[in-house]
Amino acid sequence: MKTWSRKAFSRHSLRFQLLALVVGAVALSLTISMLSALLIQWGLQKEQLTRSLETTARSTATAVSAAVAFGDAQAAAEALRILAPQKEIVAAAVYRDDGGRLAIHGQAALLPPDSRQLREHGPDLSPLSEATTLFLPIRLDDATLGWIYLRADLSQFRDGYLRQSMLAILASLCGLGLAIWLGMGFIDRIVGPVRGLASLAHQVRKSEDFGLRASSLNAGDANDEIAELVLSFNAMLAEIEKRKNEVLDYQRDLEDRVDERTSQLAMANTALQDEIRARARSEALIRASEEKLRGLFELAPLGIALCDMGGRFVEFNAAFQAITGYSADELKRLDYWALTPDAYLAEEHRQLDSLRRTGRYGPYEKAYRRKDGGLVPINLNGRLVTGADGQAYIWSIVEDISTRKLAEAQLLAQKHSAEEANQAKSRFLAAASHDLRQPLHALGLLVSALIERLDGDGGAGHAEMRRLAGLIDTSARNMGGLLNELLDLSRLEAGVVVPRPDCVSVDEAFGHLNSRFQPLALDKGLRLRFVPCRLAVETDPVLLDRILANLITNAIRYTSRGGILVGARRRGEDGLRIEVIDTGRGIPEAMFGHIFEEYFQLDNPERDRDKGQGLGLSIVKRLVALLGIRIEVSSRLGHGSRFSLDLPRCEARQPRRGAERGARPASLPGQGKLVALVEDDEVILAAMRSLLEQWGIDLIAAPSLDAALRALEARGRRPDLILSDYRLPGEHDGIGVVARFRARHGDELPGVLITGDTGEEAIQAITRSGLRVMYKPLQPAKLRALLMHLLK
Repeated sequence: MKTWSRKAFSRHSLRFQLLALVVGAVALSLTISMLSALLIQWGLQKEQLTRSLETTARSTATAVSAAVAFGDAQAAAEALRILAPQKEIVAAAVYRDDGGRLAIHGQAALLPPDSRQLREHGPDLSPLSEATTLFLPIRLDDATLGWIYLRADLSQFRDGYLRQSMLAILASLCGLGLAIWLGMGFIDRIVGPVRGLASLAHQVRKSEDFGLRASSLNAGDANDEIAELVLSFNAMLAEIEKRKNEVLDYQRDLEDRVDERTSQLAMANTALQDEIRARARSEALIRASEEKLRGLFELAPLGIALCDMGGRFVEFNAAFQAITGYSADELKRLDYWALTPDAYLAEEHRQLDSLRRTGRYGPYEKAYRRKDGGLVPINLNGRLVTGADGQAYIWSIVEDISTRKLAEAQLLAQKHSAEEANQAKSRFLAAASHDLRQPLHALGLLVSALIERLDGDGGAGHAEMRRLAGLIDTSARNMGGLLNELLDLSRLEAGVVVPRPDCVSVDEAFGHLNSRFQPLALDKGLRLRFVPCRLAVETDPVLLDRILANLITNAIRYTSRGGILVGARRRGEDGLRIEVIDTGRGIPEAMFGHIFEEYFQLDNPERDRDKGQGLGLSIVKRLVALLGIRIEVSSRLGHGSRFSLDLPRCEARQPRRGAERGARPASLPGQGKLVALVEDDEVILAAMRSLLEQWGIDLIAAPSLDAALRALEARGRRPDLILSDYRLPGEHDGIGVVARFRARHGDELPGVLITGDTGEEAIQAITRSGLRVMYKPLQPAKLRALLMHLLK
């Protein structure tokens, strides 16, 4: 088809061909120009219309976003009224995020009832479209609140575009006619020379003679331009291949350069876009951070203030205004020196020195002078910062500590009150203990003297008297045990009990306890068994004895049948566990922590004094803490309890050999030695005299120091021992009595204090004196043993 058309076309004359070529070229150019113009015009109008519709949709979405967020249909409908001036918008609707329609505008029949079947899309435009729609989300802070739907009438847009197209076609036809008219005149002027040039070219092609030139043409056959054309054509033929290769090389080089530059520009553009996006994100983060910090600054419960280095307030929050009592305008006219009382100026300068050296100051406490003249206690700390202007500023955090100071004052007052109450309790217990010990001490001495005298007289007639005296002695001993517990508690509270660690034989310790508690266990019909143990522990022997004695006493008191087992077993490489196990009623697990409290007793609501006062385990707890060891409790109700002590082991020494435990000598060694006794209580003085004289002691008994000194002068002898009550009338107490006797007869003179005073001050004073002490009511056997030791 293409070959045939060329052949058919070539059969016509050159004039016809040129005319057809001109007409075709002009028609094609006009058509292409017209179509290009129409397409460009369509593209511009389409882009403008698309942008206009999308802008309208987004501005409308912004207008209704608040109404959609709160589900306010009326407000949404009111917001859609902004579309009324835009006649091309024939219908619009706002849909909730769940698809339900919230508000409409325009022709409701053109709107879908809900949006669940719709997908987000922009306007779909074509030259012949009568209408288009768009469906876009309503967003707030990247959250989709709902959707907006617009329907636009495109009839005006279409009609206008068709009119422009018809005008363009008409203009193209006119241009084609003009081109034909002008082309025919132009063809007539150049056909002649061209025919000559064609003939010449034909000759050159046939003869392959490239030496032919335009000068062989007749002057009338061509004008100068045609001749130049022929000459240039001939010269170009010779260079065409060479130029073609050069052009191809240059083209390849140019394409490489263009590709390189394009790649560089693309990379630079990508980097620039990344930098722009990063800077935008950074700016957004900075703005968000500034907003958060501003919110925290304003809402912070602590006072925050910014000052320059001269102390002038630059910025502050509401909490700082509340602390100072000044308004914002007033504070900006002040500095922190105006708020600082003179008493704090020195400390303020020290804090400023710290700020210059370290960049920080505080925290420290001071007071601000409020606007009303009152002082408010505050806690301050801060740091040095550099502002945008390059100047140094001070950020300060100010905490109003009025409430805390008031609470501290109340707590301090309550503490003082509690301490005073505790001291009053201690004084009361000490006084009550002393006042009870005096008659009880006398009673014990008199009963002991009575029993010894009855034992010495013999005879069956005194059996009932000995039985009654024994009962009195038992009661006195029980009461004495109760008071001794109070004494132990007072000594621990006074802090005068100091552990003296030694390597203690477990067998020896068990032997002493066995001799003391075996009779008590037998009286209750219980078995008391000590398991032999050849090991030794590192501890204070006296305190260990007291701990075990209290545990065994408790076991005997609260065990009705069965027995008590005391034993020891290795624990680890260098430890030993001593256990006191009973078959008593047991302890509820919930009470394990309470049994070590003072005056706490299980199953003794009637306060039976045979079961003690509830101080034994409290004393055990304090002694265990004093020794730095651990005590553990385990128990089963109805089966018994186990108390365990963990102590460090040591190398056992050879046991001391001596008189059989419990043996009682018939008389004191050193009978006839002179003992001076000072006691202001007449009953106790008489009882002590009766008891000591029965033991064969030469005694001077006096109610005061002066009377004792006069009696000694009358005797003309040096005393071998001083026994004195601690609390005496006059200027001298028992410590002073011993000191006076030692001043006369030498510091080696032994002295023993006897007291019922368990107050903290008395215990500490006796401890500092270094004298031996026995507490009332004392047991005559203990006094006898001490005298045996001192009078050897």
